[in-house]
Amino acid sequence: MIIPAIRSLLPILLKSARFTPTSNEVAVLSRLINRMKYLRSNASSIREVARKAVDECKQSYQSVNPTVELFKNKWGWDKEKLIDVLELLWREVK
Repeated sequence: MIIPAIRSLLPILLKSARFTPTSNEVAVLSRLINRMKYLRSNASSIREVARKAVDECKQSYQSVNPTVELFKNKWGWDKEKLIDVLELLWREVK
């Protein structure tokens, strides 16, 4: 249910058809949103939850976060922009 919502909402929320995600990007965003649901009970704000979900994607042996790099290479998003987008998506799918 989250996947179709992400696919249709992302271009609307970001006000550009350029941000139409591929199935891989939708899957990554969906996993992050699902992880945020789990982390929500232990955090005070949605932004904090989104930050934790993104931070968990990086393993200790990796020099860069692969999730952030996926969106940075595609759309030029840095970590903060990804967190902003997750906040927007969270508000819309909840």
